Amino acid sequence: MGSSQSISLEGEESNNGDKVVVDDIGCCHARVVDSFGEDNDPITAIEYPLTFDEIHNQLVRNAVDNMRKLRHPCVLKMEWTQSVRRDGQDHRVVVVSPADVLENVLHLLSFDEVIAGLNDIARAIDFLHNPQNGLVHNSICVSSVFVCKQTGKWKLCGFERCEKANANGNEFTSDVLMFLSFIDEIVEKSPHIQSLSLGFTPKTMKDLLNAHVFTDNGLIQFENKLNSFLFCQSHTQQHVEDLFQSLQSLPPLPVLRRVVFGGLSQRMCLHVHSPTFSFVESVVREAASLLCGDEVNEEQKTFMKTVVLIHLERLVRSRVSGGRKLFLLLLFHFCTFVCEN
Repeated sequence: MGSSQSISLEGEESNNGDKVVVDDIGCCHARVVDSFGEDNDPITAIEYPLTFDEIHNQLVRNAVDNMRKLRHPCVLKMEWTQSVRRDGQDHRVVVVSPADVLENVLHLLSFDEVIAGLNDIARAIDFLHNPQNGLVHNSICVSSVFVCKQTGKWKLCGFERCEKANANGNEFTSDVLMFLSFIDEIVEKSPHIQSLSLGFTPKTMKDLLNAHVFTDNGLIQFENKLNSFLFCQSHTQQHVEDLFQSLQSLPPLPVLRRVVFGGLSQRMCLHVHSPTFSFVESVVREAASLLCGDEVNEEQKTFMKTVVLIHLERLVRSRVSGGRKLFLLLLFHFCTFVCEN
């Protein structure tokens, strides 16, 4: 998405498909809108109202400036920003890739996805705390975290009160304590998560990232293996077999939502401009829409067997090579595994 694009946000119900997802979020009372860009691709817009209160407007500027500057896989990335006037009031709009506010989708996520998501946010805060940035977030909660609709990864947002730490970095401790409260908030809002104990009291975000609840989690371990696979120079059949063995020990649906139909497909295939991979995109999206519920029913399995698997097998046998071919093979094996269980 380029910075020259624009959107026209309207009210609660609009003719152009805008949908207000959250009407009042964060200390600046922003609203979150699902909409479409000029190229008709889905986007999410965070709309901050501007007022006559300079303190409020400074918080909005702080949020927008930090989203513009900070670049990390676990920080919500700004695609572009624009000013709009609605209902007689000026607003600053930040456009991001399609994402849900965590608070809205928390009840849909499995225990493994929650642990992996917490790991994402811990990594994001550790990034803020590193010496190059030296920032304190100050607002870690379920309304300052978004879940990417394409990859299932959690992204840190809500930078209104983000600020530079002092020379001794004492404020970093407040973020750590806030993160522990964030965990308690998630447990409270998620009936299916009875408890989530770290087993110790961390002093830094690196202590948190080394907690057994993260390092021993199968989904996180698989994602680490997958990243090694994607970025290594040589790919072999053995790599795929090792990854597939790891997949078989994990709950299928969380893996589908967070790994296979999200980051893996996007990174390995969807950015390749060719008819073959355009078709992969449509197959992957169709499979994702079918298999991302709480259960996989027989009708969905039949579709996977008679449509998705046939097309994936055809693509595996095509002239694609290297890592992309092995990705297709991994996807084919995993879809087969889901259908047979």
